[in-house]
This record gives sequence, C-alpha cells and structure tokens, in this order.
Amino acid sequence: MSKNEPLYGPEGFLSWREDVMESINAGGFEPYRFSNPNTLPSNISLDTWLDYDGSEGDPETVWLQRLNMQPLEIANYKAGESVNWYNMMFQNGLRQDHTVSLSGRNEDFQYYWSMGYLDNEGLIVGDEFTTIRSRFNIEGNVKDWLTVGMNTQFADRDESQISVNWGDMVNLSPWAEPFLEDGESLRFRPNEEGSGGRHPYYTPGFTDRLQKETTINATLFAAIELPFGIKFRTNFTPRYEFYERYNHEMAAHQDFENMGGRASRQQRKVYFWQVDNILSWSKNFNDIHNFDITLLANSEKYQSWDNTMTNVGFEPHDRLGYHNIGAGINPIISSNDQYHTADALMGRVIYTLEDKYITTLSVRRDGYSAFGQSNPRATFTSAAFAWVFTDEDFVNIPWLDYGKLRASWGVNGNRDIGRYAALSDLQTGKYFYQRPSGEMYFVSQLYVNTMQNSNLKWEKTTSTNLGIDFSLFNSILDGTIEAYDMSTTDLLVERSLPDILGFNFVYDNLGEVRNRGVEVSLNSQLLQRTNLTWRASINFQMNRNKIISLYGDLDENGEELDDIENKWFLGHPIDAIWDYKTDGIWQTPEADQASDYGVRPGDFKIEDVNEDGLYSNADRQFLGFTEPRSRWSLRNEFKVWKNFDVSFMMYAYLGHMNTFNQRKNRQGFLDRSNSYILPYWTAENPNNEWARLYSSEGGAGGFNVYQSRSFVRLENISVAYTVPSAIVERAKIENLRFYMNIRNVGFYAPEFNFWDPESAVPTPRIFTLGVDLTL
Repeated sequence: MSKNEPLYGPEGFLSWREDVMESINAGGFEPYRFSNPNTLPSNISLDTWLDYDGSEGDPETVWLQRLNMQPLEIANYKAGESVNWYNMMFQNGLRQDHTVSLSGRNEDFQYYWSMGYLDNEGLIVGDEFTTIRSRFNIEGNVKDWLTVGMNTQFADRDESQISVNWGDMVNLSPWAEPFLEDGESLRFRPNEEGSGGRHPYYTPGFTDRLQKETTINATLFAAIELPFGIKFRTNFTPRYEFYERYNHEMAAHQDFENMGGRASRQQRKVYFWQVDNILSWSKNFNDIHNFDITLLANSEKYQSWDNTMTNVGFEPHDRLGYHNIGAGINPIISSNDQYHTADALMGRVIYTLEDKYITTLSVRRDGYSAFGQSNPRATFTSAAFAWVFTDEDFVNIPWLDYGKLRASWGVNGNRDIGRYAALSDLQTGKYFYQRPSGEMYFVSQLYVNTMQNSNLKWEKTTSTNLGIDFSLFNSILDGTIEAYDMSTTDLLVERSLPDILGFNFVYDNLGEVRNRGVEVSLNSQLLQRTNLTWRASINFQMNRNKIISLYGDLDENGEELDDIENKWFLGHPIDAIWDYKTDGIWQTPEADQASDYGVRPGDFKIEDVNEDGLYSNADRQFLGFTEPRSRWSLRNEFKVWKNFDVSFMMYAYLGHMNTFNQRKNRQGFLDRSNSYILPYWTAENPNNEWARLYSSEGGAGGFNVYQSRSFVRLENISVAYTVPSAIVERAKIENLRFYMNIRNVGFYAPEFNFWDPESAVPTPRIFTLGVDLTL
C-alpha cells in the first residue's frame, strides 16, 4: 500500500473513546466521569466517582459501560483479547502476467499470434480477477494490387471473487469479537451493538457469485490499389461481448434470512459492428505541389440483449441458489435491450506547397439515432495551415534546426447521451385497487415516464488552435507549444422542469462553456556519451473554463439567471466551488459568540458574510476549483554501459480542492465505532484546523470543509538489463531482457494527509519483476 491510514489500537481506542464521550456530553458531566478509575486524582474518591450515576459493582466495568462498550467488548478487554481489523482488510497482492507469442513473415505473408494469462490480486482481501487473452493478426498479398488481413483479440475475464467490505473496519471496536462461540462462524455484528458495524467478511462469506465477461474484437480489412494512384481500403470491425452474473445471497445471512435467501441471474450479449470505406489519392506535381485526398463513408450498429431474473423465498432451502432459481416464491423477470445506429461521411484535402506550406480542409457529416427526429445529423468542418518557416531562405538561425507554425479552426461533435434520451419512455406497472366491497385486486398501468424532445441535437465544440513545433541545438532540444480557445455550445444536459408539467426533467441543448488553455511538450537529449545517455521529457497543461450562457432564463432586468441549484454561475468556471467558507475553529474564549450560531468551542467557525446571524446562500463564497489548475509530468531515461536502462516518471496536479469532511470529526456514531487516527480539538489541546469529536454544524447544517488536493507523485521507477547479444547468441537466443519497476512509489501532498490525494482511498504500490525472451 502506498500510504497507510491506521485505526486506533486497543489502548488508543479507550483514550479516544473517553474524549468522544466528553465531547458528546460537553459541559454536562462530572469531573473524570469517563476516566479510568485507576487514574482518579486524590481529591475524587472511588465512591464519589461511582455515585455520579448511582453505579455499583466493579469500577472497571462501570468505566467501560460509560464509554458505551458492550458486554462482549468488556469481556474481551478483561481477557486481554483484541482484534486488528486493519490488518485483516489488506494484503500484499500477487500479480502474474504471462504472454507467449509467435510471429513470422516473408515477402507476401505475415502473422502474429499470442496467448496470455493474468491473475491479479488487489490490496483488499478478496479483490481478485483473472483474464485469459489471445491475439491473432494475419496479413497477406493476394495480388500485387490486393492485400487482405485480419486482426483479432479475445479475452475472458473472471471477476467472481468478492472483496471484503474494508470500509466497515472503521465501525468496529478493537475489543470486538469476530467469531461466534464455536470459534469459526462469523459474528454478524462483532460489537454486539444493534446499530454497530458489520463484520467485513460476513457478506462475502454468505455470497456465491459467478461473474464473467468474454469479449471478441476483430478488424477484417482489404486494401486495393486502383489506377491513377487511387487506393481503396475497407475495414469491418465487429465486437462481441458476452456477460453473465449469477449471484446467490444465502438465507444463512441475517439480512436475507427472513426472505428465504435471494438469487439472481443476469445475461447480456452485445453485438457492435462498424464499417469504414476509405478512398484515398496522393499525387505530387513537379516536386512542388502535393495533393492528398481522403474520402470516408462510415456506418455502425449497436445492439444488446440483457435478461435478468431474480427470486426470493426458496423452499425447502436455498442451497442450490441460482442453479435452481425457479424454487423461489416471488420470481421477477426483466429485460433491457438497446439499439442504436450511426453513420458518417467525411472528405479531407491536404495541399502541400514546396514541403513547407501545408493546408488542410475537411468536412464531416455525422448521424446518430439517439438524437431527435428533427436533428439526427450534423455537419462539422475544419481548416488548418502550417508553415515550416525554417525552410525559408531568409531564416538563418544557427541554433534553430527546425521550426513549424500551425494554426487550425474546427468544429467537433459530442453524442454522449443515452440511446433513448430524445424519446418518451413508456413504463408499465401494477398496483392494488380496492373495490367498494373491500376486495383488493391488481390493476395494470401504463404511463409516460420521460418527456420527448424531437429537437435534441449534437453538442458542438468550436476550437481555434495555434502552435509551434521546433528543434534546437542540433536536436538536443525539441518540442511543441500549443494554445487553444474552445467554445462548446448546445450542451447536452438534463433540464429541470416544474412539477406542474408532470416531468422532473427533459434532455435539452442549452448553454455555452468556453475553454482556453496552453500545452507545452519538451524533449531533450541532455547527455550522450559512449557509456551513458540521458534523455528527458516534460509536459505541461493549463486550462481555464468559463460559463458563457446557461438556460437563457432572464430576470426582471433582462440579465440571464444563474443555476443556483447546480451551483453554475455565468462568468465562472463550471468546476468552481461555491459554498460556505470555514474560518478556523471556535476557541474557548469565544464560547458566547459561538452560541449565537448554535455551536460551541471546538466546532467549525463559518463566515457570516452579511452578519445577519443566519447561514443562507448570501453567505456562500467562491472558494476554489475541483479540477487541477495545471498538470505536468516529467520523465527521465538513462542508458548505462549500453545494456542497462533506467527511467523514472513523475507527475503533478496543482491548484485544485475537494471536500475533506474528516476534519469535522463527526463521521457516523463515534460512541459506537472506532476511528482513523486523526487530530481533534480539545480544550486542553486546541487547534484551528480540526474540530472536536462529534462536532456540531449548528445553523450551517451540511456545510463542507475543503482542502487542497495538490500533489506531486513519483509514479514509476524502472530498471532493465539486456543481456549482450554475443552471450545470448551462443544459446541461440535472439534477445534476453530482465526488468523490474515500481509503480506509485510515493507522493508529496503538503496539505492533504488522508489516504491517496488523487482518490482519497487506499492505492497499491506495485512491484514488478519480468523477463522478455525472444527465440
């Protein structure tokens, strides 16, 4: 694991639970009420301590009961038996990836065939999948003017394994009991508390699952050389997917006991094909004018068949599970078949003058069946110009080897919507109806579930790009710099509708978002010696977006309205954070001020912008952005003594924020669970960043705490050794290479310290050892 986030252990848990109970009862408990009676000060007698709530008996038991520990936890504490739930959740997973390939070629024929097997264990116990894969490519010259071939890929993936529910570990006491009295059967609630956490292994232990997916991808092609330099190529690309998921949740599981077990069978088949017919012609005139013309006709079709059946109440028992799904008493059968078609026509002309002036013009007409009947198709055009200015006679810069300026303008389309988003959706159902006599019977109903929009059309992005490609200092440094300005209009969105219309939303084309950015890519040959070479590359990206228009709804002054519900504001980025701003923690001397907002010292202080004593939208502010303001990556490659290859790669996401509500210290029921070891405020140990345990939100209920997620990650370190050919040739080996690498080596996140800053969940550090052998 790249970073551990430990829980409280047995002794730390008790100290933490003492602070939990004191925080929950802040201002309303007697001195040392929740403290270990063995640590009472001399001025508080044991009898006084017991009389706080009229307790009698063993003081240690009384103390643990005041900490809301259950009898089973107390018994384990006295017996000195604890559980390390954290270690039970994670493992050092083993990944095996083996590939064997065979290839050959001659003047008219070539082939490649490979078989592979992958067995991958994740870092969570039970997280495992296996894949068997194969690839077969073949290409042959039937005639001088005809070439045919086929590229196919096959994969069979098994994801039947069920991982433990690692998130439940934080809800379980280290003094809990994982097993029942027999020492083998799992205890449903190890804390023995009615609303406490569940055993992370419990549900996987009572679930039988078979989940597999088989895919077959292929491309069949033929290339024909026609007279006058015309070439024709046709590609047929079919894809098959076969998915099956059989699941049985056993009646022995407490959640499914009353329903007599539950089982389901899902089977899905997908057939997708695409045909590309490409006609191309390239001609050079007098070594000055060069024309390259491409015409494309494309067609595609997608169809899927999805069947699901479920059942419960298996009699006389559910031991056969999904193998005998008809044995249940309440079968439900459903299907979800889908279908779409699309087509495209494209023409492109590239004209090059003297190999230094390049003009590209293109037009494309796309159609997609998911759009409204009035606008299933759209036309997209583009134009580009490039100038290799270093080929001009008047450009004579010694350190500049190559330079090309580029400019382009174009329109692209987006069709990322549901296949039936533009159509009305008819739903059926049944409900009970009561006759005047009181008799109940089922009535069928048919209703329109969604509103149609026959005018739904393509989302369009118009982009203008300027760029320069260059090479400097005898190719020691080369790279590209590019700037772009993109405007996306007719965005595909769910537009909210007033309830009086009978529909919550309708898919529509609304608004405009503008994106501007810069991308820089540099490559450098920093060192080149006989026994050492060093090459480095760096990439930098920066993007800024802004909402230009939304729904077109105007206020009384004719100004377009913002979308408050979705927190989208004209003139602001679409990823802008608009929320309450936290301003530290209320401290003990500020108790009176805090009480005005329904909170107390140790709770978060929220800025009351208009100082009206209430929290409303008038107090929300723009705090930052959820997407990185810039991204960069750096890769260094070294070759040492001609046979060793060493490289490392790092990248960074900078300038963004996201919620980090762990700082509120109010996740779940702290008096019934455990916790990650995180800071928290106390009167004796105050801070200005972390709230007290079980803090209150007061009048700002539901507010978020935001934290910077900027980080730099060392992603990969690789080392490889290629055995010299003079050695391997003696064994009739063509190539032998040993390699190792480490992925997710580490990261630096100065303001985020909870799991991984990129995902906020556990992530693996992967060590790989491998051999490449070619005979």
